[in-house]
Amino acid sequence: MLRSHHHRWLSPLLSAAFLVGFSVFSTIASAQRSPLWKEVAGWDVRVDESLEDSCFIFRVYEGQTILRMGFNKLAGNSYLMLGDKDWASLEQGKTYDLTFQFDQEESWVGRATAIDFHTLVGLWMNIDEPAFLRDMAEKHVLAIRYRGIPVARLSLQGSYAALMEMVNCQELVDEARGEADPFEPEFERNEGDPFVM
Repeated sequence: MLRSHHHRWLSPLLSAAFLVGFSVFSTIASAQRSPLWKEVAGWDVRVDESLEDSCFIFRVYEGQTILRMGFNKLAGNSYLMLGDKDWASLEQGKTYDLTFQFDQEESWVGRATAIDFHTLVGLWMNIDEPAFLRDMAEKHVLAIRYRGIPVARLSLQGSYAALMEMVNCQELVDEARGEADPFEPEFERNEGDPFVM
């Protein structure tokens, strides 16, 4: 993931485990079938059981553009998903180089793959740069372009609170699944634990 001019690229790699999750998505309906964790500042925070209980944030904009970002525990990374019923010319399996600009910051460039989400063909992309997630949380507007043509201009109002709740969701879900790290200093141990520091 590179900045444009010094372009920042989002990873285009798709693993077999990553593809397993595709078959269960059907855009809005799929997200709404995923258990709701919490509604935060205009965003849904949900749990995708098909991705080993990975938490994600989801929002539907005017015109039915959808934005979803979350963890993918099957692939061990994060992802961003975009969709819109008007993007009928997207070809399943084809990759599209998109430009993402947060506010007036230097742009990111990412390669998205068109995936059939049953009700429409949408775009899915791995996120492997923490700075992209930080921009998503801290900035106000996300402008997306393809070949210089505007694709979407999306408000990120409430995204910081939503992403923080997504992290909290994942920590608590992992803990409930018994995936918490017992060697973390904050981990509660009984008094007979010889490894307490």
